[in-house]
Amino acid sequence: MKRQNHQSVNHQSANQSITNFINMDADSRYDAWSSVLPLVSFSREETSLAALPFFSLEYGHQRRVYHISYETQLTAPDIDATLQWQVSADPIYGYPDAFDRKVFKMIEYLALENGQPVQNPICFSLRQVLHLLGLAPFASHFARVRSSIRRIAAVTLQSHLIYTSGRRRGKTTRTFHVYDMVSFKDASSGEEIVTDQHWIAFGAWYLHTLNHNPAPQLDLSFFRDIRDPLASRLYELLTLKFGDVIKRNLTGWQVAYPTLCRLLPVKQTIGSPQRQLDSAHQQLITTGFLDDVTWEKHDKNWMILYEPGQHARTMYMNMPGNRSRPVHARSVEPRQQLEASASSRLDTPSLPEPSSVSNAQPNGSKDHETGTQMLTYWGLEEYPFDTTPNPKFFFETRQFKDALFKLHQAVVSIQTGAMMLTGDTGCGKTLLTRTFVKRLDARQYDIALLTNPRWDGVELLREILYQSGQPADATDKTLILRKIEERWFSSYQNGRHTVLIIDEAQLINDFVSFEELRLLLNFQLDDRYLATLILVGQPELN
Repeated sequence: MKRQNHQSVNHQSANQSITNFINMDADSRYDAWSSVLPLVSFSREETSLAALPFFSLEYGHQRRVYHISYETQLTAPDIDATLQWQVSADPIYGYPDAFDRKVFKMIEYLALENGQPVQNPICFSLRQVLHLLGLAPFASHFARVRSSIRRIAAVTLQSHLIYTSGRRRGKTTRTFHVYDMVSFKDASSGEEIVTDQHWIAFGAWYLHTLNHNPAPQLDLSFFRDIRDPLASRLYELLTLKFGDVIKRNLTGWQVAYPTLCRLLPVKQTIGSPQRQLDSAHQQLITTGFLDDVTWEKHDKNWMILYEPGQHARTMYMNMPGNRSRPVHARSVEPRQQLEASASSRLDTPSLPEPSSVSNAQPNGSKDHETGTQMLTYWGLEEYPFDTTPNPKFFFETRQFKDALFKLHQAVVSIQTGAMMLTGDTGCGKTLLTRTFVKRLDARQYDIALLTNPRWDGVELLREILYQSGQPADATDKTLILRKIEERWFSSYQNGRHTVLIIDEAQLINDFVSFEELRLLLNFQLDDRYLATLILVGQPELN
């Protein structure tokens, strides 16, 4: 897939233009910036991709919406502007969803893994992406990730600026893409993929924002541990916004509820906005990323104050150039001083020696050494105590061995339609399930894994169809059921058996959804079920 970007310039040309910029007057300065890349004359905290809406936060809803819009005010030295931002999806590929966002962040992580500056092309393998996502290398997962990348590449971005610079007023419109070009090169032998070499050319604007990002690099373990798409998106947005808050030792970042909804993006609720965001807030508070969230009513609008927790402060403290500056506890400032300046930037000189890490910790806090420095200091090859369900670190106790045996028997016995696995929070259910999936022969089984089953009956069926590797574009229940049955029967004809796993099944809160799952077991032949249903959840599932 190729996309011709009208703003495409090579990285060296952009850097040269930036160097010449400081010697220009206001009018010439704006012309120089806008001729190189869109939006680069404004703060990265306001105009990087993480600060603007791009992905849907739902799963399997790519064809429900084709574009989103956002408008905001921007300021820079001698320039005031109104930005109208529009994200338009290709009707063939659909709008990128929450899973596509995960794929996007993993590719971004791989691009930044070798440090900055990031340069095109970005070489990667789908196995790498699946490994980072914690997904088994099944054919359906390869196809899903490949589809996500194509969908992201097909999205068109448009920035429309109405600006005042010096004595001039004007308008500029730029159309560009996050991925300029995507190339897949793979080959398979039977069901096994033997060649998995691909590359992506990032768009010039996106590449520039990556190389001039004022926020810390993604904490992969922390990111993967946040399962709620809303909480994950808040983590990404607040990581960017907390830079100026921590640098200036402010209380927090304050935002109006309607503005936050447009940034995420989510629909505003008329009833209780606190309830809409409470689950995401609690996840980020529990993990230490947020210290507190305060709601206040101002002129009929809710204002939200986000106060960074110790985890967020440590992320910034561990950035290059920030280790010598102690991390202070949050200060108490007048409410009118809460707004962070959008133009603040963080310097990025070279990293200190690992021995200085422990000295940079605040008094009374636990040591929180991150990055490659911790690995070097302790002589480790991988991060210890990872909270993600990585099957690589699975320890087979007697109870786990019994559970794996029962799961295996349920699947290989084609006359077992469903089984249930329950346990308390943190006992290892998800790790056990991932280990079980990894041990299944990818040539004999198709896996459909649902990890956030908060849908009503029809939406749950659409998600099952999507996780089975089929487009979830149908809305009619009868048609959806027919497509699911056809997909499962096709797998049977090809000598494969479908395994449908629903993790966190206790989140299914209506009888209708459970009834739809039960009726799926009617898809069977005279002597076997077409699929095995495995429900995994907490004891209340019983």
